[in-house]
Amino acid sequence: MFYTANQTIFSLDIQGVENREGSKLQVLAFDGIEAVNSEYIFEVTLVSKHLRYDITKLLSKSAYLSFTPNKKQGINGIILSVKRAAIGHEYSLFRIILAPNSIIFTMK
Repeated sequence: MFYTANQTIFSLDIQGVENREGSKLQVLAFDGIEAVNSEYIFEVTLVSKHLRYDITKLLSKSAYLSFTPNKKQGINGIILSVKRAAIGHEYSLFRIILAPNSIIFTMK
């Protein structure tokens, strides 16, 4: 399937977090590990025009990382970690760790 160059393909929907235009979080990149009989884990790099976005409100929220524009393929999980990365003149970068919801039962 082909997508136009300016079409958003990957997106992140976070429970309880409104993704308004002014503070919109966009998926810049992601990297993940998934294997048989083990928990998956994804590091997602997000970009926002809001330079001082409050990333603490993302922690422990349920999220859905979709791999297609129609959001039919993706993964559900919980945000385990949030980090502020580079802050530029117009954009700021954030990194989150997304893992399955069941991982909270294995944490001590």
